[in-house]
Amino acid sequence: GSGVVNTVGIKLEAHVSEGLRELARRAGVPLKSVLLAAHLKVLSSIGGERDVVTGLVSNGRPETTDGDRVLGLFLNTLPFRLSLDGGTWEEFVAKTFRAEREMLPYRRYPLSQIQLENGGRAIFDTCFNYVHFHVLEELASFDELEVLGTGGVADTNFALLVNFQLSTQTPEIDV
Repeated sequence: GSGVVNTVGIKLEAHVSEGLRELARRAGVPLKSVLLAAHLKVLSSIGGERDVVTGLVSNGRPETTDGDRVLGLFLNTLPFRLSLDGGTWEEFVAKTFRAEREMLPYRRYPLSQIQLENGGRAIFDTCFNYVHFHVLEELASFDELEVLGTGGVADTNFALLVNFQLSTQTPEIDV
C-alpha cells in the first residue's frame, strides 16, 4: 500500500438512525449488532460472498475490582465470521448478536497470536468499530464542563475500517 489513509465521514440522517434503532428494538438486540449486520451485508454485496470475515474491535478492559480505574487502551480486534444465509433483517441481526456473544469470552486473545497460528498472514482486511462515549452524556449535565469534541485520529493497516460513532448530542449516527 501507499501508506496513505483516506477518511470519509458521513452522518446518517435522523430518520435513518431512528429506523436502525427501531430494528434493534424489534429484534431485541443492541444497536451495535444492527450496524455490524449492515457492515457484513455490505461486505457480502461488494465481494459477492455469502460467508464473510471482518475484524471486530472489542473492549478488553479488565473485569476486576477497580478495573475501570486502570489507565490504558484495552482494545483488541478479532476475526468475526458469519454466513449470510437468507431470512429477515430481524433474524439476521439476532444471528449477528448471538455470534458476538459467543465470541465475547475470547475478546482478549491477541490478534497477533491468531495471525501467527495462521502462518503469519492477515485473516481479514476490513474492520468494524462501534463507539459510544455514553459517559459524555452524563458530563453534559454539569454546567461547569464543556465537551469540546469527541473525534479522534486513527491510522490503520486495514483496507477498510468502518467506525460507527453515536453522537452524544443528536440522534444521528456518525460513520
